[in-house]
Amino acid sequence: MQEPLRFTLLGAVTATRGSQEIMLGPPQQRGLLARLLLAEGTPLSATVLIDALWGDSAPDTAVNTVRIYAHRLRKALEPDVGLEASVIQSQGDGYRLRISPHQTDLGVFTGLTAEAERARRSGDIAGAVKLLHQGLDLWHGAPLTGIRAAFADLHRARLERLRLETLTACLAAELDLGTSRQTLAELTALVTENPLHEELRALLMLGLYRSSQQATALSTYQEGQRLLADELGVDPGPHLQSLYTRMLRADPALMAESTATPAPGPGRHSDASRTSPNQLPRFVTAFIGRRTQSELAVGVVEETQAAAVVIAAVTGTAGVGKTTFAVHLAHRVADHYPDGQLYVNLRGFDPSGEPLDTGRALRVLLESLGAEPSQLPHDTDALAARYRSLLAGRRMLLLLDNARDAGQVVPLLPGTPGCLVIVTSRNQLMPLITQHEALSLPLGTLTTQEADEFLRRRLGTARVDAEPQAARRIAEHCAHLPLALAITAARAAAHPAFPLAAIAGELTDSQETFDALSTDQSDTVTNIRAVFSWSYRTLSEEAGRLFRLLAHHLGPDISLRATASLIARTVGHTRRLLNELVQAHLLDEHLPGRYLFHDLLRAYATELAADDPPAVRDDSRRRALDHYLHSARHATEALDPHLGRIAHQAPGEGVGPEAFPDRAAATAWYAAEHQVLLRCIEQATAHHYDDHAWRLAVTTFHYLDRHGQWPDVRTSHEHALASARRLGDSMAEAFVLKGLTKAHGFLGDLDGARRYAELTLERFSAHPDMSRYSESHRYLTWVGEAHHPLVWVGESHRHLAWVAYQQGDAAVAFEHTRKAYELHSLGDNASLVAKTLNSLAYCRIALSEYDEAVTHCHEALKLMREAKDMCGEADVLDTLGNALQHRGDHAQAAAAYEQSVVLARQYGNAVWDVADTLRRMGEARLSLDDRAAARAAWSQALALIESLVFPGAERMRRRLEDLMSESE
Repeated sequence: MQEPLRFTLLGAVTATRGSQEIMLGPPQQRGLLARLLLAEGTPLSATVLIDALWGDSAPDTAVNTVRIYAHRLRKALEPDVGLEASVIQSQGDGYRLRISPHQTDLGVFTGLTAEAERARRSGDIAGAVKLLHQGLDLWHGAPLTGIRAAFADLHRARLERLRLETLTACLAAELDLGTSRQTLAELTALVTENPLHEELRALLMLGLYRSSQQATALSTYQEGQRLLADELGVDPGPHLQSLYTRMLRADPALMAESTATPAPGPGRHSDASRTSPNQLPRFVTAFIGRRTQSELAVGVVEETQAAAVVIAAVTGTAGVGKTTFAVHLAHRVADHYPDGQLYVNLRGFDPSGEPLDTGRALRVLLESLGAEPSQLPHDTDALAARYRSLLAGRRMLLLLDNARDAGQVVPLLPGTPGCLVIVTSRNQLMPLITQHEALSLPLGTLTTQEADEFLRRRLGTARVDAEPQAARRIAEHCAHLPLALAITAARAAAHPAFPLAAIAGELTDSQETFDALSTDQSDTVTNIRAVFSWSYRTLSEEAGRLFRLLAHHLGPDISLRATASLIARTVGHTRRLLNELVQAHLLDEHLPGRYLFHDLLRAYATELAADDPPAVRDDSRRRALDHYLHSARHATEALDPHLGRIAHQAPGEGVGPEAFPDRAAATAWYAAEHQVLLRCIEQATAHHYDDHAWRLAVTTFHYLDRHGQWPDVRTSHEHALASARRLGDSMAEAFVLKGLTKAHGFLGDLDGARRYAELTLERFSAHPDMSRYSESHRYLTWVGEAHHPLVWVGESHRHLAWVAYQQGDAAVAFEHTRKAYELHSLGDNASLVAKTLNSLAYCRIALSEYDEAVTHCHEALKLMREAKDMCGEADVLDTLGNALQHRGDHAQAAAAYEQSVVLARQYGNAVWDVADTLRRMGEARLSLDDRAAARAAWSQALALIESLVFPGAERMRRRLEDLMSESE
């Protein structure tokens, strides 16, 4: 009897019969099999399979290609079996896989975890641990290794979560059997890898506590508390807080309580390890009206369920409460969307006139879904395809707030059923309604009854009943708009002794003033401006000044510390002023420590700020730019203290830039302020703050470089170049050109990169007496260096060498690198000299001078270690491995590559560099005939570059796929 087929998904996708592995063909064909295996016997139509394999990039021949793949797989899996008896069965225009669950490692794993849960419930903890270990032993690397099809990322992430949940359950059960050193070591490593995973941290705390390491257990909690606050702005969950409190009380029950949690099965996820985003703004408890629209939307959601993408278009005039209604609706139906809720402000009617562009919106959403920023493509279509792939099969709610028009929304719509999209806009969004069957939910102003109910909720029934006529006059003055009513009610609530008639009278006076001054014939506009004016006049002088100055801020929102710098006040004093604006409903603290204007209020603040003296506006802008420039400087220094950098004038008086204790804090700040920094550079050039513009672009380059944000580098440096040239400062221009060289190179424009590199060399070479120039213009060269005048000329040669190498001219690259080495050797910066030696070694390899390359690498390693430059050490180890590999020393090469990968991942080297090292490491392992290790390295490399989009990434992707096929 023939042995049954066996399939693996929990690592490389393979098929075997007995001990014989079956060749499954190219990656896309293997992807078809993987998708059918994941369907667990459910038929998949041709449309579903094509979308799974290609997403939006399906070729015209996709249907025929799927049939060819299915035919080839049948022949490979069962060459002697007829069509009717094949495991791959035709079903309509699609296919299904006819196998039993125990024929796949995923099916076996699911069975083992279910059996483990039964053992745990019966009290057999040891038996549960044994079964869970058997299940975890089935995993061999990242699931779906080598599969690049459109569906793979979503399922890979799901399976990785499943493995982590199972491992967590296993470790919890092991703790119940008695804390061992091995269990503690594994928990410590997992918490290091998953620092925000509260369940793992709780288990580690308990294990430490039971091992008489109470102090370490408590410090483990405090570390988690700090990380959650810094990264997410939240406190630890109730379970973690309770555990900490019980440890402080030395609760004796902690030594005996069971910690074991149910082993995850299909569809089961532990609350503590859920990665589903929950980004909805806070729930509004005092919501008034809109019952017809609300019930209609809820009914559609409940009837449709997973059958389609539901789109709700919430439209209406400014201030009518669209966002409040959308948030209220989203919270009502959130339970129908267990995979998470996303929120993004599209800034369609931002007073700056610049809505959030599609590419940036997609990046925001993808990062919210857990995508690594450095691994995201640059092309908007590729971003959209990746976004739809991540949403496929998930039930999620998306709130797209403040859309300019339907064109801004359509690229953000999910491609598969099961999601709800709520869109708000001042426009009617007719294309969404007519072409995408969106549910139209227009909002008018509140009715008289609803406005009365609004005031009763905010001011109390007794107060409104005492002066009903005055309450109606207030509502009329507010044009029955919720925004105006909220502002007025806040003022009235703050002064409970004020008669409502007096407040109505003040509003009448304000309205008459605007009636006389306004050329706008809209009663609504006149009324709401009158309300703003009335509320603004009640502010303290300093709060009013802050309200006006915030109109000049460049970003979509602003942090507490940036606000303090804007107005040159202490953080504590600034917080009090911000609270005054928040309490008056003139500003919203939409995230802890971050503040946001309503569009209408920002427009009103801009009107008021126009009357401030130009010097006031200029000083506030300069202080804000100083804040971001010096904060970026501190962040870049924290990311890599060995970087060369320019010096800056001290920040202006009253400016308090951010400080960063470590790389994680600096990275988090850059991520939060990314868009603000880009706007600062753009607006600094536009408003002729040219010194700030070029310095800020050059300072932020390192973060953007490491995260692969090359379009942002190009855009920001183009603005900066205009500023540098307007200043007539050739040195500033040279620094900017240096960044443009790499941006154009990585975006595939090598000719442009060479031109920028040549201009850089020309500008730096024009000032040979750079030591005097540095003193007069306060430039620094490289940290720890004796300010040698020609160091930047050397760097220009190194950039020209990089471009020449990319163009395949190793001889020219070597000559430029040799010149750079001669110049850098005149200084005393060990790290810089080592980097240049490393570049020399790379050129030597290309020239087949392997012994000389190894010598350069050993010299560079010694210098890197003296300088304690771990990022640079990782780069040199990679080059050393390359030289050794070409020389035939494959074992030593593989060891060097492994050391390089460990350091690079630990110290945040660029994703592209790590992937390249893994590719070569796999080749070295293959030369040693270790095929499993080779494939594991290549699989990791493929996963890293999956979403990188530039010519080099595509070449590597093809090379890795070829290597994977050849190794079979």
